Amino acid sequence: SFSNPQGATMMGVNGQQAAHTLAALGVDILGANCGDQVGLREALRQMAEVTDRPLMAQPNAGQPELLEGRTAYRQSAEDFGRYAQELLELGVRIIGGCCGTRTAHIQQLARLARAGA
Repeated sequence: SFSNPQGATMMGVNGQQAAHTLAALGVDILGANCGDQVGLREALRQMAEVTDRPLMAQPNAGQPELLEGRTAYRQSAEDFGRYAQELLELGVRIIGGCCGTRTAHIQQLARLARAGA
């Protein structure tokens, strides 16, 4: 989980460092999931700078909020789709969903795929 705007994990590993380490281990696909969308996007941008391996992302449906004692993700499916489009423009080719994503969010991804985005 890349959870800060600089694209680093809570342990301070940035996207470039993660890409180099994972590539050295022989992984076929590099990616990130969960966490803050700004940090996730930055980490993937950094990965794209240093690898030619396919990139994958599984973002949350926005920033979690505590509402009436429960965690809620209030990003609309349309906004999630716009964010996914940004990831595609970075070179991410495999996109799913993590915390807070629902059927409508994944349907937005399917629309992007059908449109050839």
